[in-house]
Amino acid sequence: MKTVFLFPSSFKIMGWVFLIPSIVVGIIVLINPDFEWAALNWSVPWLTKKQDNFTNELMMLLVLMSAIIVAFSKTKEEDEYVQKIRLESLVWSIYLNYAVLFIGIIGFYDFNFFHVLIFNMYTPLFLFIGRFHYYFHNR
Repeated sequence: MKTVFLFPSSFKIMGWVFLIPSIVVGIIVLINPDFEWAALNWSVPWLTKKQDNFTNELMMLLVLMSAIIVAFSKTKEEDEYVQKIRLESLVWSIYLNYAVLFIGIIGFYDFNFFHVLIFNMYTPLFLFIGRFHYYFHNR
């Protein structure tokens, strides 16, 4: 079965290599907002604040890109059953993502709700990765 929209299976290792450290540093940045890498202090002419540190942005982009690569890379044995697991995991993760958003809308306000929205951007990918790999390895 030919899949058009998946990355080659060799990309999955590269995705994991970037995903694990970027999650760790992302959690450090989330826990300690003052954590910044001095090398990422850049001058941005189109912003009103002329000097900014891009540690947050870099970690968010690394987590996002590497999670997409891990989630949507082929397995070495890509068959119809793997496609079924992939589809069911995707549907399940979207349902659960919107359940988390629903609870966040009801239970969080002000700046805490902003944190829920940031968390909610990543939940579909992480839920999909977790469920897909769980069912793939336990088949």
